[in-house]
Formats: sequence, structure tokens, C-alpha cells
Amino acid sequence: NLKSIIIFIYAQHTLFIYLCILMFKWIIIIFVVYYIFRKFIFPIFNFTSTANNQLKQMQDRLKNMEGKLNEKKPKQKWKKEGDYIDYEEIKK
Repeated sequence: NLKSIIIFIYAQHTLFIYLCILMFKWIIIIFVVYYIFRKFIFPIFNFTSTANNQLKQMQDRLKNMEGKLNEKKPKQKWKKEGDYIDYEEIKK
């Protein structure tokens, strides 16, 4: 009777140790995965989103500058001298 009680307690103790080791292993795995995401994956996403935003801003600024340059530049008619024939005149 005493021997079966000791075996039962030993089995419970062994199961408890096994479960603790299993939990500890999963905690370490979760920590390593979190560390990898925090150090490598998240910065890559942050970098790409920041780069895309800056690229869009630069393109918008370039479009604004081109628009301002086109507005400020008046179209000039060149006075032609001599025997020069304008292409549009030949076309007609």
C-alpha cells in the first residue's frame, strides 16, 4: 500500500517536472520569436513604410515644382528671319 502511494507521488512529481520543462521550452521559443520580430522584422516594415512615404513626398514636391515652373514660363513666339519656313505652314 505504501509502495503504491510512493509510486503515485513519484509519477505526479515526474509529470509536474515534465510540464514545467515543456512550459519553459515554449516560453523560450516565444521569447526568441519575439526577439527576432522586434530586432529584424519590425524595423524592415518600418523602414519600407518610411521610405515609401518619403518617396511620395518627394514626388509630390517635384510635381508642384514642375507645375510652378510651367505656370511661370510664358510661351514665346520666335520671330523668324530669312527663308525659314515654319513646319505648320508647310503642313497647311
